[in-house]
Amino acid sequence: MDATAATRRLMRLACCISGVLVLSFLLPSALAEERFYEFVVQETVVKRLCETSKIITVNGQFPGPTIEVHDGDTLAIKAVNRAQYNVTLHWHGLRQLRNGWADGPEFVTQCPIRPGSSYTYRFTVQEQEGTLWWHAHSSWLRATVHGALVILPKRGRPYPFPKPAKEFPVVLAEWWRRDPIAVLRQSMVTGAGPNVSDAILINGQPGDFLQCSSQVKLIIGDHHAETSIIPVVAGETNLLRIINAAMNSELFVSLAGHKMTVVAADAMYTKPFETTVVLLGPGQTTDVLVTAHAAPGRYYLGARVYASARGVPVDNTTATAIFQYKKAAAGAGAGAPMFPAMLPANNDTKTATAFSNSIRSPRPVKVPGPVTQEELEKILGLLNQTLSKIRLEIPKQQQGSAKDTSDRLNPFASVDDLASAAMADGPGSPSSPVADGPGAPAAIDPPQPPPALLPTGPVASVPVAGPVAAAPTTTVLPSVLQTIDIRCHVPITLDLLASNYAQWRRHFDTVIGMFGLRDHVDAAVVPRFDDPDYSSIRNPKPWSQQLAAHSS
Repeated sequence: MDATAATRRLMRLACCISGVLVLSFLLPSALAEERFYEFVVQETVVKRLCETSKIITVNGQFPGPTIEVHDGDTLAIKAVNRAQYNVTLHWHGLRQLRNGWADGPEFVTQCPIRPGSSYTYRFTVQEQEGTLWWHAHSSWLRATVHGALVILPKRGRPYPFPKPAKEFPVVLAEWWRRDPIAVLRQSMVTGAGPNVSDAILINGQPGDFLQCSSQVKLIIGDHHAETSIIPVVAGETNLLRIINAAMNSELFVSLAGHKMTVVAADAMYTKPFETTVVLLGPGQTTDVLVTAHAAPGRYYLGARVYASARGVPVDNTTATAIFQYKKAAAGAGAGAPMFPAMLPANNDTKTATAFSNSIRSPRPVKVPGPVTQEELEKILGLLNQTLSKIRLEIPKQQQGSAKDTSDRLNPFASVDDLASAAMADGPGSPSSPVADGPGAPAAIDPPQPPPALLPTGPVASVPVAGPVAAAPTTTVLPSVLQTIDIRCHVPITLDLLASNYAQWRRHFDTVIGMFGLRDHVDAAVVPRFDDPDYSSIRNPKPWSQQLAAHSS
C-alpha cells in the first residue's frame, strides 16, 4: 500500500512538472500577437527644394509607416501595388529563419508584385530586438519606399537600459530632383556611377539650410512639415532610433549641445558609450539615448555625408531637424537653433574610424575557432591584392577616362564554372571543377597607392585564388576583406549567402598583431572594404559570396 501511494505521489509530481514545462513553452506563444498592416504602394505628389514631384510611397507617406512589433510577434503585411512599377518589399536585417521566401529581393526570393496585384508577406520575428527598417527591393524604388521597423522586447521583458520617456524614429535618406528611376537608368546607359543626390533628408525633410525648406509648420510624424521637430521635455531621456535609408551615402549625425549614448546597432545591443557623433553606412541603424539636460531651447540635429575618397563628387548639403524643448520659443521671434559644432567634415576619416572602433558587444562572445595566424595572414594577403583590382569600368568615350576593366574577385568569370560548382557534390565529384582546392593561380600586379596617403615601397605580386576552394565540413574559415583602393567612394557590401555576419569593425590589435575577436557585434551588412567578418559554413555544399555596390 505504501509503495502504491508513493508511486501515485511520484506520478502526480511528474504530471505537475510536465504541466509546468508545457506552460513554460506555451506562455511566450500566448503573449505573442499577430499584427496586420496594409501597405498601398502608390504615386504621391510632394514638394521639396521648391519643386513639386511625383514619387512612389507607401500609404502616401514619406518616409513610410513605422512597423512596431514585439519579439515573438507574427507579422502579416499585405502589399497592394497601385504604382506603375513592379515592386517587392524587404525587411532589412530581419532574420528570416526557415522563411526566406518572405525576404523580398526581386527575382531572388520572389517574383515582383506587378501593378494592380497584391501579395501578403507573413513572418515571425525571432530573437531580435531593436531598430531595423523595411524598403522596396526593386530597381531604385527604395529611395522613397522605406520606413522604420521597430522591434520591442518580448512583453514583460524590460530594455537593458532605463526605459526612455519617448522614442523617435529618425530616418535619413537622399533626395534627387529627378526621378530616382531615371537617375539609375542614366547610370546604366553611361556606365558611370549614379549622379549624387541633391539633398540629404531627415524624416523626409531637408531642413532649414536648403531652399523652400525652413518654414516649420508641424511636429515630427506629419510628412507635410517643412523641418522635422523632435519635441522633448527638460530632464527626460529619449531614445532616437536612427536609420540610414540613403542609397549610396555613409552619413554622420550629430546633435548640438547634447551627448548621445549608443545602446544598439542593427538590432543588436551594444556596450553603451557616449559620443557626439554617430556614423551609419547605408542600411545601418543605431539607437541612441539622449537626455534633455541643456538649457531649454532649440537645437539642430544635423546629418552630413562622409566620403573619404579624393576627387569624387559628393552631396555636400547638410540636413537638419530640430530638437525642441517644450515651451521653448519658436517662430519668427525666436532665435536660430544651435548648430552642432561637432558635426564632422565630409572627409573626417579619423572621426569615422574612432566611432567604428567604439562599437562593442555588451558581453564576451564566443567566436568560431581555432584559426591559425598563418591562415589568416595568407587569406588577408590574397584578398588584399585581389580586391585592389576591382574597378567600375567607365567607357572612355562616355566619361573621358578609362579605368581598370577588372570587376572580379578572381580571374575566373565563367558562369559555367559557378554552375558546375553549385551542382557538385563536393571535392572529388566528377562534376566538381576542382578536386582538392584551387589549381595553379594566376598572378597580378597590384596598383601602386599614392605616396601621400599610404606608405611607399615595393609591393610584391601574390597569387590569386581560383574560383572554388574545397574544405571539409565544419571547417572554420576566416574571410578578411581589405583593399588599398582608396579611390572607391561607393559603399561596397559583402554578402555571404550562408548566415549572419559578425562584424569586427576594424578591431585590429596592434600589440598582439592580429584581428581582435573580443566583444564583436553581429551586423546585417558589412558596408566597407576594410571591415572584416567571419561566418561558419554549416552546409556541405558550395556557398556563394557576393560583392556588390548594393543600391536596390
